[in-house]
Amino acid sequence: MEKINVSLYGSGDRGCPLRAEIISCDHCDSCSFYKNNTCLKVTSGFASTKCIYGHLSKVKGFTKYASKYSDFKWKYKEDPAYDKLERPASHNLLGVMGDYVYINLHTIEIRERRPDDRNWDFHFFKLPSGLEVALHVPFGGCDPSFILKTDLEDLSKDGLLYRLFTETPLTIFDRKPIRSYQSETLPYLAECLRKHLPELANKFFELYPNFDYKINYVGRKAYINTLPVGTVIKDNHGNKFTLIDQETLECEEYSGVFMPFDVRKGYLKLKLTGKETIKIESNDQVDENTKFIE
Repeated sequence: MEKINVSLYGSGDRGCPLRAEIISCDHCDSCSFYKNNTCLKVTSGFASTKCIYGHLSKVKGFTKYASKYSDFKWKYKEDPAYDKLERPASHNLLGVMGDYVYINLHTIEIRERRPDDRNWDFHFFKLPSGLEVALHVPFGGCDPSFILKTDLEDLSKDGLLYRLFTETPLTIFDRKPIRSYQSETLPYLAECLRKHLPELANKFFELYPNFDYKINYVGRKAYINTLPVGTVIKDNHGNKFTLIDQETLECEEYSGVFMPFDVRKGYLKLKLTGKETIKIESNDQVDENTKFIE
């Protein structure tokens, strides 16, 4: 297997020695996650390592007090594959790994039907391959992500994509349609298709233009340095700043309470560190490179 990523975890303190995690995979060339510099095997918090093909191996290291600590640390830090991949963002709802499709609709669980599934808890549909799929609202603590062996290229009305865009999941107790599925989940699903599987998205939305939902980003917090260059934003006092590049904000006529020398307005240039955020006021302030606070 080809080594595709190396990462280090652990503070190195007593009880938390440094460890290396090595990810290998021989199907990365057919993986949409890998093409976007991400991988489901990358450890992040309590995220699962759900992937059909990838292999994760862990190498236990040492604490800071051990003589071999530095050698162990730099052995992996100098590896060409060090921190090459990231965990996919939580809003990445869809991905293709060889013959398998990864789906995470967050509030909705989609998976293969099981013998003990009860009809009143689930909504079922069958794919052309014969695979019967169960769709329902998972209980708290359940991981809604699932991997199905199916052909995402099937764009017929019996195919998985069409069914996802036309299904109406119901709430557990009162059996009413979940409004957020239409207003929030499907726009993000459409966006994932456009971003990660553009050729497939073009074909699908050409056949079904009414499914080409657009996300409303207004109200979400984003990192300023990831907004499109030229974007104009306002501070709390109404001063207009223009993003000159990914490191610079510029205001031609800045006005504030503590202006020196009794100056009413002045030129202000700010250097960004990458941590500054802003609440999105218009969808025009967002492009494919914008990163949000989850």
